[in-house]
This record gives sequence, C-alpha cells and structure tokens, in this order.
Amino acid sequence: DLTDCVIGSVPPFSFHDKLLLIADPSLFGRFEEIAFNAGLLDHSIILNAQDYARIAAPRIVSFTEGATEGE
Repeated sequence: DLTDCVIGSVPPFSFHDKLLLIADPSLFGRFEEIAFNAGLLDHSIILNAQDYARIAAPRIVSFTEGATEGE
C-alpha cells in the first residue's frame, strides 16, 4: 500500500515517511552498477551504484553481519 508497486516487486526508492529504505553496504562496494525492477515485474532499471546511493539515500544496514557461511 505504501509503494503503489505491483505485488512481488521491490521498490528501489521510498517516497513515504513510513517506508524505510535500507541497503547492504556490500551493494556499493562490490558492484559498479546495480539493476532492480522499476516497481513492475517486467521493467528494470540499471544505475551506477554510487549514483543510486546518492539519489536514494538508503539507511546502510549490513545484512550479513554475524552470519556464518551457508546461512
């Protein structure tokens, strides 16, 4: 409801105060470009990873911190 995206798609940006946008720091260190769907299941966008970080300004949260191999 907060994104107006198609169910099953992942919004790459947040335009709602109640929807926190988070990203793992490895996303910006490992890849020069990132691709994501555009809130639809049949359209994608490719952006420079650093540009995405600057534009979207996600909260950086390590998803893998403390995880062991195979988790």
